[in-house]
Amino acid sequence: MVSDCVVLYPDGFPVHPVQRFAARLIRSPTVPLVIIVTESPEHFGSIDRGRRENNRLILFSPPAWPWTLFATIESSLPSPRREASQLC
Repeated sequence: MVSDCVVLYPDGFPVHPVQRFAARLIRSPTVPLVIIVTESPEHFGSIDRGRRENNRLILFSPPAWPWTLFATIESSLPSPRREASQLC
């Protein structure tokens, strides 16, 4: 499955499985961007270190307003996808 972005709201779920799932998404060649909205960004510190290498992870603290998420996604997409998104 190919996706432009995955937005995770992991609060309320067990930390370790969510960390593993997020790490798999970041390594996936079919998901260019992962956004995690969490009250506990420190739980994703080790994943965040990988961000410096590939810029595929963005952490937000709640509230993350929909317009903020949409603007972040649009500005983070590679240019061909950004051009295609303007057609919708």
